[in-house]
Amino acid sequence: MERQAMANKGDWLDAQLRANRPAPIADDGFAARVMAALPAATRALPAWRRPALVVLWALAAIGLALSLPDATLDVARQGYRLFTAIPVSVPQLAVAMVAAAVVMWTIAGYTLRRELVPAR
Repeated sequence: MERQAMANKGDWLDAQLRANRPAPIADDGFAARVMAALPAATRALPAWRRPALVVLWALAAIGLALSLPDATLDVARQGYRLFTAIPVSVPQLAVAMVAAAVVMWTIAGYTLRRELVPAR
């Protein structure tokens, strides 16, 4: 929030909008009554929900793989053929790993920014 307040401090458009703000419309308390009639804010989802969904989807995938053993083996064999048919050197593998690490750290850094974390 502090960063946003500092950014808005020198924002000429924000200053113009605040200076030319129209007077509030008289509604005889209508907005307050509507806000009071709204249901209470719902709580965040329980912490156990996401891991439970991951486990359930993993079990579903394992169950599907076990129920179709021939298809699973065919997919595994074709994947092995695909990856072994392409000659890859150690430097190419290292560059691919570094690129993947850069992408993952960039995504993690973006998603863990303080502006995105809701205030409690």
